[in-house]
Amino acid sequence: MASVAMRALETVRGVIKAVWLNGENPYDAGRRIWSHPERDGADIDLTVMTTNEVPESKDDRVVDFHELYWAHLMSETKPVAVLLWLYELCRKGPIMKEGINGLWWAASIFLCFLSLSVALLALKGAVQFARICTLESMLVAPFLLIFSSLVLGLAVALKWRALRLSGWLALFCGIDVIAIAAYFGARKLWGDRWLELSELLTVAVLPTLIAFVATCLLARRHGRRAFYRAFWISLIVAGIVSGVDLFLNWSNTSVAASLTTAWPWGLTRPGALRSRSVCSASTSSLTPPSCNHISAMLRATSGPHQPMSQYAAGFENRR
Repeated sequence: MASVAMRALETVRGVIKAVWLNGENPYDAGRRIWSHPERDGADIDLTVMTTNEVPESKDDRVVDFHELYWAHLMSETKPVAVLLWLYELCRKGPIMKEGINGLWWAASIFLCFLSLSVALLALKGAVQFARICTLESMLVAPFLLIFSSLVLGLAVALKWRALRLSGWLALFCGIDVIAIAAYFGARKLWGDRWLELSELLTVAVLPTLIAFVATCLLARRHGRRAFYRAFWISLIVAGIVSGVDLFLNWSNTSVAASLTTAWPWGLTRPGALRSRSVCSASTSSLTPPSCNHISAMLRATSGPHQPMSQYAAGFENRR
């Protein structure tokens, strides 16, 4: 493939050739152009191309073609635009040469880690600033919001007789009703055990689930491929950290508690395997309740069973 080199004033010369010089027209044989710097001396690097007198003009006027300096008129690229461009490259997949596809995989996995980090920081911010008493509410509230949106959409679709859309919305509403019934049934059957399990799922799964949904929406099929690899990399790192923790402190922790805390995308602080007991011992009435609940949950998985409601009642008494 022949390379096309950029030439100075190439665009301006093309315009002049189109509107002034025409070699096939015999009337244009006497037309000329000259190039010179700007007359006002503002910038000697900017070239002006001037014609000779325009034929049949009453005042023998000439035409100046100016080169526009546009660099100072351009704004910097927004970080969001760069990020969306990277997601677009991730969505297209590894379609480059074999030597460059490795770079695509590295960039795509980095974007998946970025999505996981953003989801984790957003949920941690919600826990810290909203002072959520039970992490279970973080799992239930978005689900109820989605369910109410589906019900409202179904009502509007039925009103306007959009039968195809109504069928899909009715299907999703039915799935949500089954999930709600299963949730309340499990809560009635298992009691405090279900509360502990739901908070454990919120701590370990919710940030990863949100990042996975965002990656599917932004990068589609190839984004899911990269996300699976990012997930396995995170799982390997968590396994290594948990293995070291169990080797050094086998008598003080359990496998479930160690894996939950070692998971890098959980709402517990990664790397602070030994600090969870300090968190529960040093908390005061000003400490967000999430720290108490997470520590209580980890103690419940590593020692004798104690209902989560006792920890919630203890927190309310301290307040």
